[in-house]
Amino acid sequence: MDKEHHPVERFVFEISQPTLLSISSDTLLSHVEQLLRAFILKISVCDAVLNNNPPGCSFTVLVHTRDAATRNMEKVQVIKDFPWIVADEQEVHMQEPRLIPLKTMTSDIVKMQLYVEERAHKT
Repeated sequence: MDKEHHPVERFVFEISQPTLLSISSDTLLSHVEQLLRAFILKISVCDAVLNNNPPGCSFTVLVHTRDAATRNMEKVQVIKDFPWIVADEQEVHMQEPRLIPLKTMTSDIVKMQLYVEERAHKT
């Protein structure tokens, strides 16, 4: 986010799972952990393809999910004690984003994509 709280970069992790998959949650979690590790390593070297951010930037973490997933999460007590807050439109909308793919991995149990949306004019 720039000083006015407008996004200048957005790192997007898209994670999906086949609908007819029957696998234990421990196996899935272990596999996703390995994939996330590889994706985070990729982030550490992406400066070469991104423009510099303006001075005074900050960051925030936004989570996008489906309504059904949100309703299921709200049923869990831990989530009830930690309520989610809807992001302001200003924090979500980016003008003229440039899409930069960083990594895609597909396996039998999960598909993950990592890309950056970068505002065309950061300064």
